[in-house]
Amino acid sequence: MPALTKENKKGRKELREYVARAEILGHIPEFPIRVVFADESKMEGNFASCELKGKGAKRHFEIAFDDKLMTTPHGRDFAICTLPHELAHVHTWSSSKKVEQSRQKKYGDHGPDFGVMYAQLWTDLMEGPCIAAEREKEDDCVGRI
Repeated sequence: MPALTKENKKGRKELREYVARAEILGHIPEFPIRVVFADESKMEGNFASCELKGKGAKRHFEIAFDDKLMTTPHGRDFAICTLPHELAHVHTWSSSKKVEQSRQKKYGDHGPDFGVMYAQLWTDLMEGPCIAAEREKEDDCVGRI
């Protein structure tokens, strides 16, 4: 595998920072989260995936991104926009039993609980409190004009 470009390394770091930011904002997973970048042959045709892995004290969620995706011009942006989706899986699955139950329900992995969590994560990570605070300041200014 060729050496990673500076942009590729920065994109990978940013994705991990988003996971940390989600925890700071109160989205605490039941198990640790590992962000990995896998060869497309292991991705089963997906650009990103989430799996509950390990046993006992070694249980963790693995959010995987297609390694090749990160080398494309818009791969970083795509991965960042996909991250709340994968994190929503993390927060709606807390055990292997819940993973299996969610897949057997009417909507599969993407049911109502998932949708609510996805919306919360999107708002917190993509809009965030800083952006919301800026909007409030703008609203205050608009009211005074």
